[in-house]
Amino acid sequence: MGTHRKQIISYLQQTNGGISSWEAIQMFRCTRLAARIADLKDEGYRIETTMETSELTGKRFARYFLLGEK
Repeated sequence: MGTHRKQIISYLQQTNGGISSWEAIQMFRCTRLAARIADLKDEGYRIETTMETSELTGKRFARYFLLGEK
Protein backbone atom coordinates (compact mmCIF):
# COMPACT_ATOMS: atom_id res chain seq x y z
CA MET A 1 0.00 0.00 0.00
CA GLY A 2 1.35 3.43 -0.95
CA THR A 3 2.21 6.08 1.62
CA HIS A 4 -0.71 8.37 0.77
CA ARG A 5 -3.20 5.50 0.93
CA LYS A 6 -1.85 4.49 4.36
CA GLN A 7 -2.10 8.07 5.62
CA ILE A 8 -5.61 8.56 4.24
CA ILE A 9 -7.06 5.28 5.57
CA SER A 10 -5.44 5.86 8.96
CA TYR A 11 -6.95 9.35 9.10
CA LEU A 12 -10.39 8.09 8.07
CA GLN A 13 -10.23 5.38 10.74
CA GLN A 14 -9.51 7.99 13.42
CA THR A 15 -12.09 10.64 12.49
CA ASN A 16 -15.81 10.82 11.83
CA GLY A 17 -15.45 14.07 9.88
CA GLY A 18 -14.23 12.56 6.63
CA ILE A 19 -11.63 14.15 4.38
CA SER A 20 -11.74 16.59 1.46
CA SER A 21 -9.16 17.21 -1.26
CA TRP A 22 -8.01 20.45 0.37
CA GLU A 23 -7.50 18.71 3.71
CA ALA A 24 -5.53 15.91 2.02
CA ILE A 25 -3.28 18.50 0.34
CA GLN A 26 -2.68 20.34 3.62
CA MET A 27 -2.13 17.26 5.80
CA PHE A 28 -0.43 14.80 3.45
CA ARG A 29 0.54 16.82 0.35
CA CYS A 30 -1.71 14.45 -1.59
CA THR A 31 -3.00 16.18 -4.71
CA ARG A 32 -4.89 13.16 -6.12
CA LEU A 33 -7.30 12.24 -3.34
CA ALA A 34 -10.03 10.92 -5.66
CA ALA A 35 -7.53 8.50 -7.23
CA ARG A 36 -6.31 7.33 -3.81
CA ILE A 37 -9.92 6.84 -2.66
CA ALA A 38 -10.56 4.74 -5.80
CA ASP A 39 -7.48 2.65 -4.93
CA LEU A 40 -8.78 2.12 -1.39
CA LYS A 41 -12.20 1.09 -2.72
CA ASP A 42 -10.48 -1.39 -5.04
CA GLU A 43 -8.71 -2.81 -1.98
CA GLY A 44 -12.10 -3.47 -0.38
CA TYR A 45 -12.70 -0.45 1.86
CA ARG A 46 -16.26 0.89 1.88
CA ILE A 47 -16.01 4.65 1.39
CA GLU A 48 -18.92 7.03 0.84
CA THR A 49 -18.66 10.25 -1.14
CA THR A 50 -20.81 13.25 -0.26
CA MET A 51 -20.88 16.57 -2.06
CA GLU A 52 -20.67 19.74 0.02
CA THR A 53 -20.70 23.45 -0.75
CA SER A 54 -18.10 25.84 0.64
CA GLU A 55 -19.64 28.62 2.72
CA LEU A 56 -16.80 30.95 1.67
CA THR A 57 -16.70 30.40 -2.08
CA GLY A 58 -19.97 28.63 -2.90
CA LYS A 59 -18.00 25.95 -4.78
CA ARG A 60 -18.90 22.28 -4.45
CA PHE A 61 -16.41 19.66 -3.34
CA ALA A 62 -16.34 15.99 -2.37
CA ARG A 63 -15.87 14.71 1.18
CA TYR A 64 -15.06 11.04 1.75
CA PHE A 65 -16.14 8.95 4.75
CA LEU A 66 -15.06 5.45 5.75
CA LEU A 67 -18.12 3.21 6.19
CA GLY A 68 -16.39 -0.10 6.70
CA GLU A 69 -13.16 -2.04 6.64
CA LYS A 70 -12.17 -4.80 4.24
